[in-house]
Amino acid sequence: QIRLIQLAAHPLCRHCELLNLVTPAREVDHIIPPHGDFCLQRDLGNLQSLCQPHHSAKTRHQGKDGPLLLGCNHKTGHPIYA
Repeated sequence: QIRLIQLAAHPLCRHCELLNLVTPAREVDHIIPPHGDFCLQRDLGNLQSLCQPHHSAKTRHQGKDGPLLLGCNHKTGHPIYA
């Protein structure tokens, strides 16, 4: 249900928007991984809508604690992590 609320409020990929691209979001992602923190898991301010390629790229590069997402490479559109 939280996923539907997020996608209804923010139907476009947040990372693509930073590149001035219009891409429908299909995934809802935790900005800060909750790691069992129920409040953080349910915090709507901790969610972002992403397209599948950006969500997959973030997930692939994210370790247990996850690197900090700095933004996107403006030439390639790929996420940039600290």
